[in-house]
Parts: sequence; C-alpha cells; structure tokens
Amino acid sequence: LSTSLALGSAEMASARYWRVVGVATNAGAALEISALHLYNGASRVDAAATLTCSHAPAGGALSNLQDANTATVASFDAYAIRSGGFAISWDFGTATTVDTIQLGSSVSDVGFPDALTLEYFDGRWQVLLAADRCTYPGASQMGVKMTPSAPIGAVLMDPATAGVGVNLYGGNTQADVTFIGNA
Repeated sequence: LSTSLALGSAEMASARYWRVVGVATNAGAALEISALHLYNGASRVDAAATLTCSHAPAGGALSNLQDANTATVASFDAYAIRSGGFAISWDFGTATTVDTIQLGSSVSDVGFPDALTLEYFDGRWQVLLAADRCTYPGASQMGVKMTPSAPIGAVLMDPATAGVGVNLYGGNTQADVTFIGNA
C-alpha cells in the first residue's frame, strides 16, 4: 500500500522558517540523499536560504542538499534520524512561500526516505505535507515533486463517511478536522 497524507489548512504557506522532520528510511537505515529542494510553483526557492541540521552529517556536506548535483550526497547515521530532535531546517530571512518539496536519491534505495514531514513556523510548527511510502526514483536521480494537492500515492477519503466537523479538500486527499473522533 502506497500512502501519503497531506495535512494543514493551506496548500501554500509563507514563513521564514521551514523544516523536515519525522524522517524514516527503509528498514531504519542511515539517511543518504543528494538533494532536498523547496519550490514555490515551478521556482526553486531554497538555494539562497541558510540550511542547518540538528545533527552533523556522517558523510558528505549539508550543502550537497542544496546543489544541483545528484552525485554529491549527505548522509546521516540511523540513530540520528531516529532521534526525536532530528530536523533539517531552512531560514529564508523573510517569509517565503513554499508549496512543493523534491528529494534527490543517492546510489541505493536503502537510504532514501520512506517517510518525512515538511513543516513551517508561524508561531508554532504547522504541517504542510506528511509523506509516507516515498518512491525511490533510481540511482542519483531527482524524485517526483510532492505537494499537498498532489501527494505521492494519496489516500482518498470518502466524503459520505467523513462525519461532522470534517472538511475534505484537495480531491478528498486532505482534511480539516474539528472533532478528532470524527477523523
């Protein structure tokens, strides 16, 4: 089953701070990726942002995630990405609109993210996209662009069974939930 959940009340958000958290890899392996790019529409917006990570890379450089070369990678130990505080963060300096994320692979599918969450800060961290079962694009390739309105392997929700206080949108792939028990 290939699934992806897109959460939040907006398909586009504007914020100074963005981060990727909740990263999981195939079988709990170390994370190894060649790119982590953010877009606003077709325009890539992360190249000039300050990129930081809660944990130092075990291999390669963090800057490899912002270059356009899928042959350069950054890797992080498995224990680091499983820790509750693991985050890759961007500081744009000013509010920047982001609606899409794209990952680049390394030479193996083992270190490619299986799941991740993209969040922005507006006084508290808000989820823009929570992806699960990300598809490995092949060795040293860019993956598909993921957006809240076009998630990977979307789970479609049935509006007839949504319940009171559940507002479905994005082609029934996203939901605003007022009463948790109705989700």
